[in-house]
Amino acid sequence: MPEKEKKNQHILSMGLEINADDKIYLDKYFEFVRKMQNYFISYQLKKYNKMVRETNYQELKIQIDNIDKAISNFNRQIINRQKVIDEGEISKCEITSYKNVIAELKKDISSLKKEKSKYQKQIYELLKEYRFSDLSFKSDVAIFDKIDYFTKPCYKTKNGKLARDKNGNKIPILDENGNVKRKCFVSSLVRKYSIAAPIWSAFDKKFKENGVVHFKSFFNKKSVSSIAFPVGNSFKDNNAFVIPSVGKIIKYKIPRTQYEKEVFNKENVNVIRIKRIWKNTKYSYSVQFTITGEPVLRKDKDNCVKHPLGTGVAGVGISLNECWICTENTLKRVSLVPPDAYEFDDEIKQIERAMDRSKRATNPNNFDEKGRAKSFYETPDPDNPDKIIKSKLRWRFSKHYRKLSQRKAYLEGINARKRKLYDENLVNELLPYFNEINIQKNDFKRTQMSKQKVGDSTDEKKKAGLHIKEASPSQFVEILKRKVISHGGKVNIITKKECQATEFNHTDGKFYDMPVSNRWFGMSDGNVLQRDAHTAFNLLTLNDIEKSNKLYDDFLKQHSAELEKFNIVAPEQVNMVTCSQAKEKRKSARKTKKKNIA
Repeated sequence: MPEKEKKNQHILSMGLEINADDKIYLDKYFEFVRKMQNYFISYQLKKYNKMVRETNYQELKIQIDNIDKAISNFNRQIINRQKVIDEGEISKCEITSYKNVIAELKKDISSLKKEKSKYQKQIYELLKEYRFSDLSFKSDVAIFDKIDYFTKPCYKTKNGKLARDKNGNKIPILDENGNVKRKCFVSSLVRKYSIAAPIWSAFDKKFKENGVVHFKSFFNKKSVSSIAFPVGNSFKDNNAFVIPSVGKIIKYKIPRTQYEKEVFNKENVNVIRIKRIWKNTKYSYSVQFTITGEPVLRKDKDNCVKHPLGTGVAGVGISLNECWICTENTLKRVSLVPPDAYEFDDEIKQIERAMDRSKRATNPNNFDEKGRAKSFYETPDPDNPDKIIKSKLRWRFSKHYRKLSQRKAYLEGINARKRKLYDENLVNELLPYFNEINIQKNDFKRTQMSKQKVGDSTDEKKKAGLHIKEASPSQFVEILKRKVISHGGKVNIITKKECQATEFNHTDGKFYDMPVSNRWFGMSDGNVLQRDAHTAFNLLTLNDIEKSNKLYDDFLKQHSAELEKFNIVAPEQVNMVTCSQAKEKRKSARKTKKKNIA
Protein backbone atom coordinates (compact mmCIF):
# COMPACT_ATOMS: atom_id res chain seq x y z
CA MET A 1 0.00 0.00 0.00
CA PRO A 2 1.32 3.52 -0.74
CA GLU A 3 2.44 5.52 2.27
CA LYS A 4 0.23 8.36 3.43
CA GLU A 5 1.58 11.85 2.93
CA LYS A 6 2.69 13.43 6.17
CA LYS A 7 0.77 16.57 7.05
CA ASN A 8 2.52 19.64 8.39
CA GLN A 9 1.38 19.77 12.00
CA HIS A 10 2.49 21.86 14.94
CA ILE A 11 1.39 21.96 18.56
CA LEU A 12 0.43 24.86 20.80
CA SER A 13 0.45 24.20 24.56
CA MET A 14 -1.64 26.32 26.93
CA GLY A 15 -1.98 26.21 30.71
CA LEU A 16 -5.29 25.34 32.38
CA GLU A 17 -7.26 27.56 34.76
CA ILE A 18 -8.47 24.87 37.17
CA ASN A 19 -9.15 24.58 40.89
CA ALA A 20 -8.47 21.70 43.29
CA ASP A 21 -11.74 19.91 42.42
CA ASP A 22 -10.90 19.99 38.70
CA LYS A 23 -7.46 18.51 39.39
CA ILE A 24 -8.98 15.68 41.43
CA TYR A 25 -11.43 15.03 38.60
CA LEU A 26 -8.67 14.95 35.96
CA ASP A 27 -6.57 12.60 38.12
CA LYS A 28 -9.51 10.20 38.36
CA TYR A 29 -10.23 10.52 34.62
CA PHE A 30 -6.61 9.69 33.65
CA GLU A 31 -6.57 6.73 36.06
CA PHE A 32 -9.85 5.46 34.58
CA VAL A 33 -8.46 5.70 31.02
CA ARG A 34 -5.28 3.91 32.14
CA LYS A 35 -7.31 0.99 33.56
CA MET A 36 -9.30 0.79 30.33
CA GLN A 37 -6.05 0.73 28.34
CA ASN A 38 -4.64 -2.13 30.45
CA TYR A 39 -7.90 -4.07 30.09
CA PHE A 40 -7.79 -3.59 26.30
CA ILE A 41 -4.14 -4.76 26.16
CA SER A 42 -5.04 -7.96 28.07
CA TYR A 43 -8.02 -8.52 25.72
CA GLN A 44 -5.80 -8.23 22.61
CA LEU A 45 -3.02 -10.36 24.14
CA LYS A 46 -5.52 -13.19 24.68
CA LYS A 47 -6.36 -13.01 20.97
CA TYR A 48 -2.65 -13.02 20.11
CA ASN A 49 -1.88 -16.02 22.33
CA LYS A 50 -4.82 -17.89 20.80
CA MET A 51 -3.47 -17.18 17.31
CA VAL A 52 0.01 -18.41 18.29
CA ARG A 53 -1.44 -21.65 19.78
CA GLU A 54 -3.81 -22.51 16.96
CA THR A 55 -1.76 -21.52 13.87
CA ASN A 56 1.77 -21.75 12.44
CA TYR A 57 2.43 -18.02 13.07
CA GLN A 58 5.59 -18.66 15.12
CA GLU A 59 7.10 -20.90 12.42
CA LEU A 60 6.46 -18.25 9.74
CA LYS A 61 8.17 -15.60 11.90
CA ILE A 62 11.22 -17.85 12.35
CA GLN A 63 11.42 -18.37 8.57
CA ILE A 64 11.27 -14.60 7.95
CA ASP A 65 13.95 -13.93 10.59
CA ASN A 66 16.25 -16.50 8.96
CA ILE A 67 15.73 -14.91 5.54
CA ASP A 68 16.48 -11.44 6.98
CA LYS A 69 19.73 -12.73 8.49
CA ALA A 70 20.73 -14.29 5.17
CA ILE A 71 19.95 -11.06 3.25
CA SER A 72 21.97 -8.93 5.72
CA ASN A 73 24.87 -11.39 5.43
CA PHE A 74 24.79 -11.19 1.62
CA ASN A 75 24.61 -7.38 1.72
CA ARG A 76 27.62 -7.31 4.04
CA GLN A 77 29.57 -9.49 1.60
CA ILE A 78 28.62 -7.20 -1.31
CA ILE A 79 29.77 -4.08 0.60
CA ASN A 80 33.09 -5.68 1.59
CA ARG A 81 33.84 -6.85 -1.96
CA GLN A 82 32.87 -3.43 -3.37
CA LYS A 83 35.27 -1.75 -0.94
CA VAL A 84 38.13 -4.03 -2.11
CA ILE A 85 37.30 -3.16 -5.74
CA ASP A 86 37.23 0.59 -4.98
CA GLU A 87 40.59 0.43 -3.21
CA GLY A 88 42.21 -0.93 -6.42
CA GLU A 89 44.79 -3.14 -4.73
CA ILE A 90 43.84 -6.30 -6.66
CA SER A 91 44.39 -7.40 -10.25
CA LYS A 92 41.83 -7.15 -13.09
CA CYS A 93 41.12 -10.89 -13.03
CA GLU A 94 40.28 -10.70 -9.33
CA ILE A 95 38.09 -7.63 -9.97
CA THR A 96 36.04 -9.52 -12.60
CA SER A 97 35.66 -12.51 -10.26
CA TYR A 98 34.56 -10.20 -7.46
CA LYS A 99 31.99 -8.57 -9.74
CA ASN A 100 30.63 -11.98 -10.77
CA VAL A 101 30.27 -12.96 -7.10
CA ILE A 102 28.44 -9.67 -6.40
CA ALA A 103 26.02 -10.34 -9.28
CA GLU A 104 25.31 -13.85 -7.97
CA LEU A 105 24.73 -12.52 -4.46
CA LYS A 106 22.25 -9.96 -5.80
CA LYS A 107 20.33 -12.73 -7.58
CA ASP A 108 20.22 -14.73 -4.33
CA ILE A 109 18.92 -11.67 -2.47
CA SER A 110 16.12 -11.13 -5.02
CA SER A 111 15.04 -14.80 -4.75
CA LEU A 112 15.10 -14.58 -0.93
CA LYS A 113 12.95 -11.44 -1.04
CA LYS A 114 10.34 -13.24 -3.16
CA GLU A 115 10.29 -16.11 -0.67
CA LYS A 116 9.96 -13.62 2.19
CA SER A 117 6.99 -11.92 0.52
CA LYS A 118 5.15 -15.29 0.39
CA TYR A 119 5.60 -15.79 4.14
CA GLN A 120 4.54 -12.20 4.80
CA LYS A 121 1.30 -12.74 2.84
CA GLN A 122 0.52 -15.80 4.96
CA ILE A 123 1.12 -13.78 8.17
CA TYR A 124 -1.06 -10.96 6.82
CA GLU A 125 -3.92 -13.41 6.21
CA LEU A 126 -3.57 -14.78 9.75
CA LEU A 127 -3.67 -11.28 11.26
CA LYS A 128 -6.70 -10.45 9.15
CA GLU A 129 -8.46 -13.64 10.31
CA TYR A 130 -7.84 -12.86 14.00
CA ARG A 131 -8.77 -9.15 13.58
CA PHE A 132 -5.38 -7.52 14.08
CA SER A 133 -5.56 -4.17 12.28
CA ASP A 134 -6.01 -0.50 13.03
CA LEU A 135 -9.71 -0.47 12.09
CA SER A 136 -10.52 -3.67 13.98
CA PHE A 137 -8.84 -2.31 17.12
CA LYS A 138 -10.93 0.86 16.88
CA SER A 139 -14.10 -1.20 16.50
CA ASP A 140 -13.11 -3.52 19.39
CA VAL A 141 -13.35 -0.64 21.87
CA ALA A 142 -17.12 -1.25 21.83
CA ILE A 143 -16.46 -4.04 24.40
CA PHE A 144 -16.36 -1.36 27.11
CA ASP A 145 -20.09 -0.68 26.58
CA LYS A 146 -20.83 -4.20 27.87
CA ILE A 147 -18.71 -4.06 31.04
CA ASP A 148 -20.46 -2.69 34.12
CA TYR A 149 -17.25 -1.33 35.69
CA PHE A 150 -16.66 1.09 32.78
CA THR A 151 -20.27 2.12 32.23
CA LYS A 152 -23.22 3.83 33.96
CA PRO A 153 -27.00 3.48 33.42
CA CYS A 154 -28.65 5.86 30.94
CA TYR A 155 -31.46 7.99 32.41
CA LYS A 156 -31.96 10.47 29.55
CA THR A 157 -34.02 9.83 26.44
CA LYS A 158 -33.10 10.93 22.92
CA ASN A 159 -34.87 14.24 23.55
CA GLY A 160 -32.57 14.89 26.53
CA LYS A 161 -35.33 14.48 29.13
CA LEU A 162 -35.05 12.30 32.21
CA ALA A 163 -37.14 9.10 32.29
CA ARG A 164 -39.34 9.02 35.40
CA ASP A 165 -41.84 6.62 36.96
CA LYS A 166 -45.32 7.43 38.32
CA ASN A 167 -43.90 8.80 41.57
CA GLY A 168 -41.50 11.13 39.73
CA ASN A 169 -38.33 9.18 40.51
CA LYS A 170 -35.81 8.86 37.67
CA ILE A 171 -35.48 5.37 36.22
CA PRO A 172 -32.93 3.85 33.80
CA ILE A 173 -33.87 3.37 30.17
CA LEU A 174 -34.30 -0.21 28.88
CA ASP A 175 -33.12 -1.53 25.52
CA GLU A 176 -35.02 -3.79 23.08
CA ASN A 177 -34.23 -6.93 25.12
CA GLY A 178 -35.46 -5.40 28.36
CA ASN A 179 -31.98 -4.87 29.83
CA VAL A 180 -30.81 -1.61 31.37
CA LYS A 181 -29.18 0.57 28.73
CA ARG A 182 -25.68 1.61 29.78
CA LYS A 183 -23.22 4.24 28.59
CA CYS A 184 -19.41 4.28 28.92
CA PHE A 185 -17.83 7.00 31.08
CA VAL A 186 -15.27 7.69 28.32
CA SER A 187 -16.35 8.95 24.89
CA SER A 188 -15.86 6.88 21.72
CA LEU A 189 -13.25 9.31 20.33
CA VAL A 190 -11.06 8.98 23.41
CA ARG A 191 -11.39 5.20 23.25
CA LYS A 192 -10.37 5.21 19.57
CA TYR A 193 -7.44 7.66 19.66
CA SER A 194 -6.16 7.35 23.25
CA ILE A 195 -6.68 3.63 23.80
CA ALA A 196 -6.99 1.73 20.51
CA ALA A 197 -4.52 3.75 18.37
CA PRO A 198 -1.45 3.60 20.70
CA ILE A 199 -2.09 -0.07 21.52
CA TRP A 200 -2.31 -0.91 17.82
CA SER A 201 1.02 0.87 17.17
CA ALA A 202 2.58 -1.26 19.96
CA PHE A 203 1.18 -4.49 18.46
CA ASP A 204 2.30 -3.38 14.99
CA LYS A 205 5.87 -3.09 16.31
CA LYS A 206 5.44 -6.51 17.92
CA PHE A 207 4.51 -8.04 14.55
CA LYS A 208 7.15 -6.21 12.47
CA GLU A 209 10.10 -5.65 14.84
CA ASN A 210 9.48 -8.28 17.57
CA GLY A 211 8.67 -5.51 20.05
CA VAL A 212 7.08 -5.91 23.49
CA VAL A 213 3.64 -4.63 24.52
CA HIS A 214 3.81 -3.05 27.98
CA PHE A 215 0.99 -2.40 30.41
CA LYS A 216 0.64 1.18 31.66
CA SER A 217 1.61 1.95 35.24
CA PHE A 218 0.36 4.99 37.17
CA PHE A 219 3.22 7.27 36.04
CA ASN A 220 3.20 6.16 32.40
CA LYS A 221 -0.13 7.66 31.36
CA LYS A 222 0.94 11.20 30.43
CA SER A 223 -1.67 12.36 27.92
CA VAL A 224 -5.20 11.70 26.64
CA SER A 225 -6.04 12.61 23.02
CA SER A 226 -9.38 13.72 21.54
CA ILE A 227 -10.61 14.27 25.08
CA ALA A 228 -12.78 17.33 24.56
CA PHE A 229 -15.02 19.40 22.33
CA PRO A 230 -15.34 23.21 22.23
CA VAL A 231 -17.87 25.09 24.30
CA GLY A 232 -19.85 26.96 21.66
CA ASN A 233 -18.92 27.12 17.97
CA SER A 234 -15.13 26.85 18.35
CA PHE A 235 -12.32 26.64 20.91
CA LYS A 236 -11.59 30.34 20.40
CA ASP A 237 -14.97 31.67 21.55
CA ASN A 238 -15.06 30.94 25.28
CA ASN A 239 -11.49 29.73 26.00
CA ALA A 240 -13.01 26.50 27.36
CA PHE A 241 -13.68 22.93 26.35
CA VAL A 242 -16.11 20.28 27.53
CA ILE A 243 -15.34 16.61 28.19
CA PRO A 244 -18.15 14.61 26.52
CA SER A 245 -20.12 11.83 28.23
CA VAL A 246 -19.53 13.68 31.52
CA GLY A 247 -20.25 17.31 30.66
CA LYS A 248 -17.25 18.71 32.56
CA ILE A 249 -16.24 22.21 31.41
CA ILE A 250 -12.58 23.22 31.85
CA LYS A 251 -11.07 26.61 31.02
CA TYR A 252 -7.60 27.30 29.65
CA LYS A 253 -5.44 30.42 29.70
CA ILE A 254 -5.83 33.10 27.04
CA PRO A 255 -2.95 33.38 24.49
CA ARG A 256 -0.67 36.25 25.50
CA THR A 257 2.41 36.40 23.25
CA GLN A 258 2.34 37.37 19.58
CA TYR A 259 3.42 33.86 18.56
CA GLU A 260 0.60 32.19 20.58
CA LYS A 261 -2.02 34.54 19.15
CA GLU A 262 -0.83 33.99 15.57
CA VAL A 263 -0.89 30.19 15.95
CA PHE A 264 -4.21 30.15 17.79
CA ASN A 265 -5.95 32.26 15.14
CA LYS A 266 -5.31 29.58 12.50
CA GLU A 267 -8.36 27.63 11.32
CA ASN A 268 -7.50 23.92 11.27
CA VAL A 269 -7.54 22.84 14.93
CA ASN A 270 -7.81 19.05 14.59
CA VAL A 271 -6.99 17.34 17.87
CA ILE A 272 -7.09 18.48 21.45
CA ARG A 273 -4.97 16.67 24.00
CA ILE A 274 -4.60 17.07 27.76
CA LYS A 275 -1.06 16.46 28.95
CA ARG A 276 0.26 16.14 32.50
CA ILE A 277 3.74 16.37 34.06
CA TRP A 278 4.65 15.03 37.48
CA LYS A 279 5.93 17.77 39.80
CA ASN A 280 7.26 16.42 43.08
CA THR A 281 3.97 15.40 44.74
CA LYS A 282 1.24 16.09 42.16
CA TYR A 283 0.52 16.48 38.47
CA SER A 284 0.39 19.77 36.59
CA TYR A 285 -1.94 19.82 33.58
CA SER A 286 -1.85 21.63 30.24
CA VAL A 287 -3.86 21.48 27.02
CA GLN A 288 -2.34 20.94 23.56
CA PHE A 289 -3.94 21.99 20.28
CA THR A 290 -2.72 20.22 17.10
CA ILE A 291 -2.91 22.61 14.17
CA THR A 292 -2.33 21.64 10.52
CA GLY A 293 -0.64 23.89 8.00
CA GLU A 294 2.69 25.62 7.70
CA PRO A 295 4.29 26.34 11.10
CA VAL A 296 4.44 29.88 12.41
CA LEU A 297 7.98 31.16 12.94
CA ARG A 298 8.80 33.13 16.06
CA LYS A 299 9.54 36.84 15.53
CA ASP A 300 11.32 39.51 17.56
CA LYS A 301 10.13 43.02 18.46
CA ASP A 302 11.08 44.35 15.00
CA ASN A 303 8.87 41.66 13.37
CA CYS A 304 11.91 39.81 12.00
CA VAL A 305 12.18 36.01 12.09
CA LYS A 306 14.26 34.73 15.01
CA HIS A 307 17.22 32.45 14.22
CA PRO A 308 17.07 32.62 10.39
CA LEU A 309 18.91 30.11 8.24
CA GLY A 310 22.25 30.93 6.65
CA THR A 311 23.47 29.81 3.23
CA GLY A 312 25.43 26.79 2.09
CA VAL A 313 25.62 23.05 2.76
CA ALA A 314 26.90 21.55 6.03
CA GLY A 315 28.03 18.05 6.92
CA VAL A 316 26.92 16.91 10.39
CA GLY A 317 29.09 14.32 12.15
CA ILE A 318 27.41 13.20 15.36
CA SER A 319 28.53 10.80 18.07
CA LEU A 320 26.92 9.90 21.38
CA ASN A 321 27.98 13.05 23.26
CA GLU A 322 29.27 15.59 20.71
CA CYS A 323 28.54 17.00 17.27
CA TRP A 324 30.77 18.51 14.55
CA ILE A 325 29.35 20.90 11.93
CA CYS A 326 31.51 21.34 8.81
CA THR A 327 30.79 23.92 6.08
CA GLU A 328 33.04 25.34 3.36
CA ASN A 329 34.06 28.22 5.64
CA THR A 330 33.70 26.95 9.22
CA LEU A 331 34.19 23.93 11.43
CA LYS A 332 32.40 23.89 14.78
CA ARG A 333 32.35 21.40 17.67
CA VAL A 334 29.50 21.41 20.19
CA SER A 335 28.87 19.23 23.23
CA LEU A 336 25.47 17.58 23.50
CA VAL A 337 25.70 17.24 27.30
CA PRO A 338 24.15 20.23 29.15
CA PRO A 339 26.51 22.00 31.58
CA ASP A 340 24.22 21.24 34.56
CA ALA A 341 23.44 17.65 33.52
CA TYR A 342 24.87 16.17 36.74
CA GLU A 343 23.12 18.51 39.20
CA PHE A 344 20.81 15.87 40.72
CA ASP A 345 23.00 12.79 40.21
CA ASP A 346 24.00 12.45 43.89
CA GLU A 347 20.42 12.81 45.11
CA ILE A 348 19.13 10.28 42.53
CA LYS A 349 21.81 7.77 43.62
CA GLN A 350 20.82 8.17 47.27
CA ILE A 351 17.13 7.73 46.35
CA GLU A 352 17.90 4.55 44.37
CA ARG A 353 19.84 3.09 47.33
CA ALA A 354 16.98 3.91 49.73
CA MET A 355 14.47 2.36 47.30
CA ASP A 356 16.58 -0.81 47.09
CA ARG A 357 16.79 -1.08 50.90
CA SER A 358 13.03 -0.59 51.21
CA LYS A 359 12.29 -3.17 48.52
CA ARG A 360 14.53 -5.75 50.21
CA ALA A 361 12.92 -5.09 53.62
CA THR A 362 9.34 -5.54 52.32
CA ASN A 363 10.17 -8.52 50.05
CA PRO A 364 12.75 -10.66 51.91
CA ASN A 365 11.66 -13.93 50.22
CA ASN A 366 12.28 -12.53 46.70
CA PHE A 367 16.10 -12.54 47.07
CA ASP A 368 18.54 -15.44 47.29
CA GLU A 369 21.43 -15.92 49.76
CA LYS A 370 23.81 -13.78 47.66
CA GLY A 371 21.33 -10.87 47.61
CA ARG A 372 20.28 -11.31 43.97
CA ALA A 373 16.61 -11.10 42.95
CA LYS A 374 15.01 -14.44 42.22
CA SER A 375 13.27 -15.07 38.92
CA PHE A 376 10.46 -17.19 40.46
CA TYR A 377 9.30 -18.91 43.65
CA GLU A 378 10.17 -22.59 44.12
CA THR A 379 7.76 -24.69 46.19
CA PRO A 380 7.59 -28.51 46.43
CA ASP A 381 4.57 -30.23 44.90
CA PRO A 382 2.33 -31.72 47.68
CA ASP A 383 1.42 -34.73 45.49
CA ASN A 384 4.97 -35.36 44.24
CA PRO A 385 7.72 -34.22 46.68
CA ASP A 386 10.49 -34.68 44.07
CA LYS A 387 8.78 -32.18 41.74
CA ILE A 388 9.20 -28.39 42.23
CA ILE A 389 6.46 -25.93 41.24
CA LYS A 390 7.64 -22.57 39.86
CA SER A 391 5.40 -19.56 40.50
CA LYS A 392 5.61 -15.87 39.62
CA LEU A 393 7.20 -13.42 42.05
CA ARG A 394 4.96 -10.90 43.81
CA TRP A 395 6.39 -7.59 44.97
CA ARG A 396 5.08 -5.38 47.76
CA PHE A 397 6.11 -1.75 48.11
CA SER A 398 5.77 0.50 51.14
CA LYS A 399 4.45 4.07 51.18
CA HIS A 400 8.01 5.28 51.76
CA TYR A 401 9.12 3.47 48.57
CA ARG A 402 6.34 5.10 46.55
CA LYS A 403 7.25 8.59 47.83
CA LEU A 404 10.89 7.97 46.86
CA SER A 405 9.88 6.79 43.37
CA GLN A 406 7.76 9.94 42.94
CA ARG A 407 10.71 12.12 43.94
CA LYS A 408 13.00 10.26 41.53
CA ALA A 409 10.48 10.65 38.69
CA TYR A 410 10.30 14.39 39.40
CA LEU A 411 14.10 14.84 39.29
CA GLU A 412 14.46 12.79 36.11
CA GLY A 413 11.68 14.85 34.54
CA ILE A 414 13.62 18.04 35.34
CA ASN A 415 16.74 16.55 33.72
CA ALA A 416 14.76 15.59 30.60
CA ARG A 417 13.29 19.10 30.26
CA LYS A 418 16.78 20.61 30.74
CA ARG A 419 18.18 18.43 27.95
CA LYS A 420 15.39 19.41 25.58
CA LEU A 421 15.77 23.15 26.31
CA TYR A 422 19.56 22.88 25.86
CA ASP A 423 19.13 21.09 22.50
CA GLU A 424 16.61 23.70 21.30
CA ASN A 425 18.99 26.58 22.13
CA LEU A 426 21.95 24.72 20.63
CA VAL A 427 20.17 24.19 17.32
CA ASN A 428 19.16 27.87 17.26
CA GLU A 429 22.86 28.81 17.54
CA LEU A 430 23.78 26.50 14.63
CA LEU A 431 21.04 27.54 12.16
CA PRO A 432 22.89 30.67 10.78
CA TYR A 433 25.71 28.46 9.42
CA PHE A 434 23.71 26.61 6.70
CA ASN A 435 20.42 26.10 4.89
CA GLU A 436 21.01 22.47 3.88
CA ILE A 437 22.50 19.61 5.90
CA ASN A 438 23.90 16.19 5.03
CA ILE A 439 23.54 13.87 8.02
CA GLN A 440 24.36 10.20 8.31
CA LYS A 441 21.66 7.75 9.34
CA ASN A 442 22.49 6.61 12.89
CA ASP A 443 20.86 3.84 14.91
CA PHE A 444 21.33 5.00 18.51
CA LYS A 445 18.87 2.36 19.75
CA ARG A 446 21.23 -0.36 18.57
CA THR A 447 24.24 1.10 20.40
CA GLN A 448 22.27 1.78 23.58
CA MET A 449 23.33 -1.41 25.38
CA SER A 450 26.74 -1.86 23.72
CA LYS A 451 29.92 -1.33 25.74
CA GLN A 452 32.35 0.95 23.95
CA LYS A 453 34.74 3.87 24.26
CA VAL A 454 32.95 7.21 23.84
CA GLY A 455 34.71 10.48 23.02
CA ASP A 456 38.09 10.91 24.70
CA SER A 457 37.06 8.86 27.74
CA THR A 458 39.45 6.18 28.98
CA ASP A 459 36.63 4.02 30.35
CA GLU A 460 36.13 1.55 27.48
CA LYS A 461 33.73 -0.76 29.34
CA LYS A 462 31.14 1.92 30.11
CA LYS A 463 27.73 1.29 28.61
CA ALA A 464 26.80 3.55 25.70
CA GLY A 465 23.25 3.81 27.09
CA LEU A 466 24.51 6.00 29.93
CA HIS A 467 26.02 8.49 27.45
CA ILE A 468 22.83 8.45 25.39
CA LYS A 469 20.84 9.28 28.53
CA GLU A 470 23.14 12.21 29.37
CA ALA A 471 23.38 13.68 25.84
CA SER A 472 20.19 12.43 24.04
CA PRO A 473 21.74 12.57 20.51
CA SER A 474 18.61 11.30 18.74
CA GLN A 475 16.55 14.13 20.30
CA PHE A 476 19.13 16.66 19.05
CA VAL A 477 18.95 15.19 15.52
CA GLU A 478 15.13 15.33 15.49
CA ILE A 479 15.09 18.96 16.68
CA LEU A 480 17.72 19.89 14.07
CA LYS A 481 15.68 18.28 11.27
CA ARG A 482 12.44 19.90 12.43
CA LYS A 483 13.86 23.40 12.68
CA VAL A 484 15.71 23.26 9.35
CA ILE A 485 12.59 22.05 7.51
CA SER A 486 10.25 24.54 9.26
CA HIS A 487 12.58 27.43 8.29
CA GLY A 488 12.50 26.33 4.63
CA GLY A 489 15.79 24.39 4.55
CA LYS A 490 16.64 20.93 3.26
CA VAL A 491 17.72 17.76 5.13
CA ASN A 492 19.56 15.00 3.26
CA ILE A 493 19.80 11.68 5.15
CA ILE A 494 22.86 9.84 3.83
CA THR A 495 23.03 6.05 4.20
CA LYS A 496 26.27 4.07 4.37
CA LYS A 497 25.58 2.61 0.93
CA GLU A 498 25.46 6.10 -0.59
CA CYS A 499 28.51 7.50 1.22
CA GLN A 500 30.87 5.72 3.61
CA ALA A 501 31.91 8.95 5.27
CA THR A 502 33.64 7.45 8.31
CA GLU A 503 35.93 4.99 6.45
CA PHE A 504 36.90 7.00 3.33
CA ASN A 505 40.31 8.73 3.02
CA HIS A 506 40.33 11.21 0.15
CA THR A 507 44.13 11.63 0.15
CA ASP A 508 44.69 8.07 -1.17
CA GLY A 509 41.12 7.05 -2.14
CA LYS A 510 41.04 4.02 0.17
CA PHE A 511 38.58 2.79 2.79
CA TYR A 512 39.89 2.07 6.28
CA ASP A 513 38.41 -0.02 9.06
CA MET A 514 37.02 2.26 11.78
CA PRO A 515 35.46 0.54 14.80
CA VAL A 516 33.65 2.76 17.29
CA SER A 517 36.56 2.59 19.74
CA ASN A 518 38.82 4.43 17.23
CA ARG A 519 38.26 8.14 17.86
CA TRP A 520 41.08 9.38 15.57
CA PHE A 521 41.60 8.96 11.82
CA GLY A 522 45.15 8.89 10.47
CA MET A 523 45.43 10.44 7.00
CA SER A 524 48.06 9.20 4.50
CA ASP A 525 49.77 12.67 4.54
CA GLY A 526 50.54 12.30 8.29
CA ASN A 527 47.69 14.45 9.71
CA VAL A 528 45.48 13.01 12.48
CA LEU A 529 41.79 14.04 12.47
CA GLN A 530 39.06 13.62 15.02
CA ARG A 531 36.69 10.87 13.89
CA ASP A 532 33.43 12.90 13.83
CA ALA A 533 35.09 15.97 12.29
CA HIS A 534 36.46 13.77 9.50
CA THR A 535 32.97 12.25 9.01
CA ALA A 536 31.40 15.73 8.80
CA PHE A 537 34.01 16.78 6.20
CA ASN A 538 33.27 13.71 4.04
CA LEU A 539 29.52 14.32 4.36
CA LEU A 540 30.07 17.87 3.13
CA THR A 541 32.00 16.71 0.05
CA LEU A 542 30.15 13.36 -0.32
CA ASN A 543 33.53 11.63 -0.97
CA ASP A 544 34.25 13.88 -3.98
CA ILE A 545 38.07 13.85 -4.16
CA GLU A 546 38.41 17.10 -6.18
CA LYS A 547 36.18 19.06 -3.81
CA SER A 548 37.91 17.52 -0.78
CA ASN A 549 41.35 18.57 -2.02
CA LYS A 550 40.15 22.18 -2.49
CA LEU A 551 38.74 22.49 1.05
CA TYR A 552 41.32 20.34 2.84
CA ASP A 553 43.87 23.04 3.80
CA ASP A 554 41.26 25.37 5.35
CA PHE A 555 39.69 22.39 7.12
CA LEU A 556 43.04 21.45 8.74
CA LYS A 557 43.52 24.99 10.12
CA GLN A 558 40.00 25.08 11.58
CA HIS A 559 40.39 21.55 12.95
CA SER A 560 43.57 22.43 14.88
CA ALA A 561 41.92 25.65 16.16
CA GLU A 562 38.89 23.72 17.49
CA LEU A 563 41.10 21.17 19.23
CA GLU A 564 43.09 23.98 20.93
CA LYS A 565 39.86 25.71 21.93
CA PHE A 566 38.64 22.63 23.84
CA ASN A 567 42.14 21.57 25.07
CA ILE A 568 42.04 18.29 23.13
CA VAL A 569 45.42 16.75 22.28
CA ALA A 570 45.54 14.62 19.14
CA PRO A 571 47.90 11.60 19.00
CA GLU A 572 51.02 12.00 16.88
CA GLN A 573 50.38 8.87 14.84
CA VAL A 574 47.52 6.39 14.31
CA ASN A 575 47.94 2.95 12.78
CA MET A 576 45.26 2.51 10.13
CA VAL A 577 44.13 -0.77 8.60
CA THR A 578 42.26 -0.99 5.30
CA CYS A 579 38.92 -2.78 5.17
CA SER A 580 40.35 -5.67 3.11
CA GLN A 581 43.21 -6.20 5.59
CA ALA A 582 40.79 -6.09 8.54
CA LYS A 583 38.60 -8.66 6.80
CA GLU A 584 41.56 -11.03 6.33
CA LYS A 585 42.54 -10.63 9.99
CA ARG A 586 39.02 -11.53 11.10
CA LYS A 587 39.04 -14.60 8.86
CA SER A 588 42.37 -15.81 10.28
CA ALA A 589 41.12 -15.19 13.84
CA ARG A 590 38.01 -17.32 13.16
CA LYS A 591 40.15 -20.14 11.76
CA THR A 592 42.44 -20.16 14.80
CA LYS A 593 39.38 -20.19 17.09
CA LYS A 594 37.95 -23.21 15.28
CA LYS A 595 41.31 -25.02 15.55
CA ASN A 596 41.53 -24.30 19.28
CA ILE A 597 37.97 -25.56 19.83
CA ALA A 598 38.72 -28.73 17.85
